[in-house]
Amino acid sequence: MSMQSWLEEFYPTKASQFIKDKNAIAAIEHSLHKWSGANAKNMAKHEVTFTRGALTSVGSTAFGFATESCSLCMFASDEDGDLRDCSLCPIVIGGDQTCYGIDNMQGAVSEQSPYAIWLNTGDSEPMITLLQQVLDYYKEKEKNALFE
Repeated sequence: MSMQSWLEEFYPTKASQFIKDKNAIAAIEHSLHKWSGANAKNMAKHEVTFTRGALTSVGSTAFGFATESCSLCMFASDEDGDLRDCSLCPIVIGGDQTCYGIDNMQGAVSEQSPYAIWLNTGDSEPMITLLQQVLDYYKEKEKNALFE
């Protein structure tokens, strides 16, 4: 197992597809799948390690959990893939916060935010929990739209 096997299992499709594919549920599911690969069990399975915001394995290039690899950032970006602000991110719409923290649209990371916890500890569970809540919100919204 390796970084390559991890990528094949948890990041088989690049986030950049969501620059044009504006399907919020698909983008959230993509992100949730990526983040579930960052838990200790899945990292051990693929023999990858956490190094402040990235995963790597011996002899491989690090895979960063940043804007470029985030389907939700790409979903919210313009047609060139430039993220101008987070207000179009499904996390903001469905969760009233950014991954950086509540009411933070400027990019400074709140130390209590799900993303900061990941950066500081390697614990992906707060991001997984947040993404699951946002996915549930969007699925409920979609279900309710069917009955309107």
